[in-house]
Amino acid sequence: MPHEKPDEVINGSHPHIEAGPNGAHRQGSGYLPCSKASTMSYTVLKFSSEDCGTCHRMSHYDAAVCTELGCSFVSVMLQDTDTYRRYRGVLMAQYPDKQGMGWPTYLLVSEPEGDFTIHGELKGGMPKGDFRTRLSALLPA
Repeated sequence: MPHEKPDEVINGSHPHIEAGPNGAHRQGSGYLPCSKASTMSYTVLKFSSEDCGTCHRMSHYDAAVCTELGCSFVSVMLQDTDTYRRYRGVLMAQYPDKQGMGWPTYLLVSEPEGDFTIHGELKGGMPKGDFRTRLSALLPA
């Protein structure tokens, strides 16, 4: 099934993907669990800032790559206080004082709005192919 390039992703929304329970996203009639894991779904949380040029450049492909790999995607802009508050606990678990964060920082998590588990991270800018390869390597086989 071909995947559409996202027009824009804001606060975890996408014009063709609906949010579902526990942060899962739905395209068409079915939810998109992570394709590499049979029972667990994964969400990629992108922590970024409006003034980060690299974050903006990556926004042209990061959500599409996550969807291609079967993961949900949520963009968490630090300036969006409602969304940031929702996922702040996940960020603080990985970076209690925000030292060492990259811009952007992507966290691969399960159950991001509940008893979450962080399964990996990617940070800093990278080309689309590298992003796909590195995210794919974080997913279980």
